Amino acid sequence: MLSKIRGVVVSGIGEAGFYVKLYSEYFRELLEREPYPGTLNILLESCSALEEIFSEKHLVKPLKPGLAPAYIRRGVLRGFSVVVVKPLVTRHECRVLEVVSSVKLRDVLGLRDGDVVEIELY
Repeated sequence: MLSKIRGVVVSGIGEAGFYVKLYSEYFRELLEREPYPGTLNILLESCSALEEIFSEKHLVKPLKPGLAPAYIRRGVLRGFSVVVVKPLVTRHECRVLEVVSSVKLRDVLGLRDGDVVEIELY
């Protein structure tokens, strides 16, 4: 199981805020802070990398009826606590992960599309 992942920052489709708000209590518990209502999207090198990041123990059942389960892991990105999320149903291609934090990581870390980031997972 990988303890670090590396990917490239990419733009999202603008829907994550709805889901972060919907699951805000869950993310608040994991982050120990109020989650920012959006995500940072990270593009991995390949879809097979997901098998090295997530296992069945990381699969979380939907908290609300009608929603899909997701793989979730906690981590750290440049000193900020994050939650890495890979929904089983998504409009993104398989290589895209969503990163939830208590801050807008793009602004706080000065990230732009194409920047490479590394997340330490635990």
